[in-house]
Amino acid sequence: MQSRLTIYRLFGWIMAIPALFWISGSSAWGQAPFMDNAVKPLRVKAVAQPAPRSLEKTELFDQTNLVETPRLNVQQLLAEDAGRTRLGPLRIGVTQQFSPVSTRENGKWTTLPDGGQIWTAWFRAPGALSIRLRLTPWPPAAGAQLIIYNSEDGTQVRQMDAARAGRTSGEFWTPPVFNDEVRLEYYLPDGIDPGSTNTFFSVDAISNQYRPMPGTASTDDLQPVELDCHLNISCYTEWQTQADGVGALTYISSPEEGQFFCSGAMYNRVPQDFTSLFATARHCGGSDGWSQSEAESAIVFWFYQTPSCNGTPPDPSTLPSTSGVAVLAVDSNTDYTLLGLESDVPGGVEYEGWDAGYWADNEPATGIHHPRGTHRRITFGTKTDDVTSCIPAQAWRVYIADGDGEIEPGSSGSPIFDSGHRVRGVASCASWSCTSDDTTDYGRFDTAFSVLEPFIYRNDEVEWDAYINESYTGTEKGTMSQPFNTVLEGIFAVRKSTDYSVYIEGGSYDESLVIDTPMTLRGRNGIVSIGR
Repeated sequence: MQSRLTIYRLFGWIMAIPALFWISGSSAWGQAPFMDNAVKPLRVKAVAQPAPRSLEKTELFDQTNLVETPRLNVQQLLAEDAGRTRLGPLRIGVTQQFSPVSTRENGKWTTLPDGGQIWTAWFRAPGALSIRLRLTPWPPAAGAQLIIYNSEDGTQVRQMDAARAGRTSGEFWTPPVFNDEVRLEYYLPDGIDPGSTNTFFSVDAISNQYRPMPGTASTDDLQPVELDCHLNISCYTEWQTQADGVGALTYISSPEEGQFFCSGAMYNRVPQDFTSLFATARHCGGSDGWSQSEAESAIVFWFYQTPSCNGTPPDPSTLPSTSGVAVLAVDSNTDYTLLGLESDVPGGVEYEGWDAGYWADNEPATGIHHPRGTHRRITFGTKTDDVTSCIPAQAWRVYIADGDGEIEPGSSGSPIFDSGHRVRGVASCASWSCTSDDTTDYGRFDTAFSVLEPFIYRNDEVEWDAYINESYTGTEKGTMSQPFNTVLEGIFAVRKSTDYSVYIEGGSYDESLVIDTPMTLRGRNGIVSIGR
């Protein structure tokens, strides 16, 4: 019987991604695989954000469609954060909930000359350093356009891509706008009825960022926010290549918790095809690891560092970012989480090399990270021991002498590099002080490798196809005998080429995907339905 593949709400853009150079891992007998780094080529053309239709129409914003939340006690929140005694995700904001503002019942609808209709509302959180809004249900109608921007001057225009977020959780957090007041506009072209079910959404919460990020003009009175003994990465040009692969990760946990910050890095893989694989710590997610809503709210900021040695940090609102992640692999024993980034990674980002072999004691160890949610720093130490630590599996211990940098909350999930500039682990627990020697324990990449391997490495004997079976409950490797159980995992594991395929066992897959690199999806043994 012939197989048939039926795909609903599967958005596809096929484009070639040229490789700048090719570096393969070792497969010599008895030697653990390794990879060196590679830089993602620059994009040929930048994508411009559309101009808001409501920008010059001040009459569309008045007291009837304004939502204002109470001012936070920032000093109290910072004092609570300072009481943390162990490394972990850094809280940078809190969620303020309010009565839902709905496109059916609130806000303001206006008919435009082109026959389309626009819904507008604005939101104020006095003193907020940035604002994100929670929208539900998601996504809105096909063909709609949703924009958030800075109320003060019309800058920081962020258009929401319905295809790339809210796959399963049914909610969506807008990208941050670094101001305490934002405007939201929702445009429906002529012919789409604003009263129909699939056009409706509401806004019911603000993520209010209270912790300052250096480079934001309005935070001068709140600094410093980190220890004063950090080493600026821009002063160490020999590590700049690796620095360009380290990203600042923020995400929103349950409303009772808030917005959090960690570090992480892009990982290169065999074959080198610039698949967007970002590794961080498992403990950077919630108490049970990464939830679907946390993953969909995640944003990675790139190139957050001073332009010169000890120079002025850039304004975070000007940094390129990547929104939304898929949770691909989690190893609670080693504190590793591998995420697939679902929107574009900018050109110039480094894909880090790694080594899956044993790391000998007394070797140099270099960490690159974002302490306390600030710009990139560097730490120099020595790998001294294999220890039982804050995680179930044995960790690498790195000794850091006083004066050689520090690790703090916010550095969680950051990579540690060996003398060959290859990743050996992720930051899991640490002590920190500017007046003493300290240690940091890193989840071991060599131990986590077996969990990460289906995505980052397969030797020449294994073809780079991926197999999917929704009903499979065993150890997922993506092979025919040990398939993944979601299509999403498959599109991050398959080699990016039209010569390789994602083979999907017949069944119904409640997923919504974006495919923006070459691959082939094939149904096996029956009809395959993807989407809701």
